[in-house]
Amino acid sequence: MLNLLLVVAVVVWFALLYPLARHRLETRMGPLDGPVAVPFALMSIFALLPLVFNVPREDGNAVLDQGLTASNIALVVMTGLAGLYLAVRVAVDRRVLLVAFSMPYLPFTLMILVNGVSTAWSVVPSYTAYRTLELAIFTLVSILIFDRSDIERRLANLFALFTCVWLIATAPIILDNLAHGIVFSSAKHNLMPYL
Repeated sequence: MLNLLLVVAVVVWFALLYPLARHRLETRMGPLDGPVAVPFALMSIFALLPLVFNVPREDGNAVLDQGLTASNIALVVMTGLAGLYLAVRVAVDRRVLLVAFSMPYLPFTLMILVNGVSTAWSVVPSYTAYRTLELAIFTLVSILIFDRSDIERRLANLFALFTCVWLIATAPIILDNLAHGIVFSSAKHNLMPYL
């Protein structure tokens, strides 16, 4: 029954509520063309941070007690730093908040708002509220990176730079795997993408 209600809710949302929300909330703006270095660094660190917290699997409790706790604390700190950067950017240019309500970002903004509303019936409201805030912050950071008039020219360079940062971050894992004769693996750090 719950699945049926979810299907009905999704259909109603896309058929009735989304067009209404889009009509009322959508804004029209030009590209932000803001600085890319700091948001790119924040997003890269956030994306690659879990690689830093590889806890040896000799003891299952060590993975839970050390790895997840340290990783979660580091992610909260990164979210806070990104939030401070966004606060400064919004103080300089208020369009940063408005651009989230322009197309093609509006559907993602609405999804984040619905996620925030779900805090009301969440089992752990504080966790849901934090994850909503984290999602909102890093969605805005992503918009700061990609919302520019010259994105067609810069996109390949941004992806190439992220790939280089990714390879540098994973170099110890790659070298350790190669030292043990592992090139292809079904394990967590599969080397297939690098090849």
